Amino acid sequence: MKKLTYIFSLLAFMLIFSSFSDGVMAKKDKKEKAKTEKIAKSKKKKSVAKTASKKQKVVVEDTITNTVWAFGFSASFTDSIIYMTDIQPLHNVRITKKTRFMDGRADYANQLKVYLENKLNMKNRTCVLFFETKKADAEKKYVAVRKRYTDQTHLTMKYLNSSEFAFVKPDEGESE
Repeated sequence: MKKLTYIFSLLAFMLIFSSFSDGVMAKKDKKEKAKTEKIAKSKKKKSVAKTASKKQKVVVEDTITNTVWAFGFSASFTDSIIYMTDIQPLHNVRITKKTRFMDGRADYANQLKVYLENKLNMKNRTCVLFFETKKADAEKKYVAVRKRYTDQTHLTMKYLNSSEFAFVKPDEGESE
């Protein structure tokens, strides 16, 4: 009988201790979460303040407009044919200086996707636009991409020259 009482009291002690430690841990977690949120809010306030103070500069210096050299690339997980376009100049393109991201890049890639779906009946293709601000850099990137996929013997590379497919500047309202 003493053994059962001892075991029950030990179990009760363990149960009480575990619930106590859970409560302590929950309080610690709440404090750390509150501290993290406070830090995040203060950082956000600082970044908003910086953005507000530099707002006019951002409008003027955030983007650059110039000519870029671009080519399209299309592949599919269900097909072994890969398509590449010629390197083509794209005029009056806006590029964000900080991120070097081109506005409307998805629209250009979508043009290639629509062309392949409508003209060549190639469905479910993933299309990408590669671009560089210098023609020599675009040619290097073109060669590197072409080499990567021509070295793989199970893939077939097909080229679309400028007379077959050419990128067209998307309407300003449609671009991202």
